[in-house]
Amino acid sequence: MLWAYTEHKLISKEDQNNGVSLNIRIFDNAIDGLRPPIIIPPELGTSYTYFKNRYVSRNAVADLRNLHLSNSNRRFVREALENGRNAQVKFKAVAYICTRLRNNLFHGRKELPHIVAQGELFAAASTGLKGLLTALKRS
Repeated sequence: MLWAYTEHKLISKEDQNNGVSLNIRIFDNAIDGLRPPIIIPPELGTSYTYFKNRYVSRNAVADLRNLHLSNSNRRFVREALENGRNAQVKFKAVAYICTRLRNNLFHGRKELPHIVAQGELFAAASTGLKGLLTALKRS
């Protein structure tokens, strides 16, 4: 539901009618359009920290390769999670991960036990989308 709402807010009606769906390029454009000062909403900070711990911390439990990001996007996300030099970079890292989670959920293998076991991951993605929408609304 939250993904559909996010698409509705970020994609024009015309593009929606032409089958355009939310993707990394659309997130990039929206995030690049944020006006300073860019404040990181608590939801986005929570999601960013969750993804950082999950994918790049010393005790990481998952590999970024499992998200099936392009090589350049995987390098960007890794760098963003390791260093997070500014708000826009953190926003994009969360947006890229949410995009891939959504795509993998809808287009990947359907194994219910794995989906159920990833409830915490999808909760973090939903929290991140809420934070992104909050920031975009403020701008």
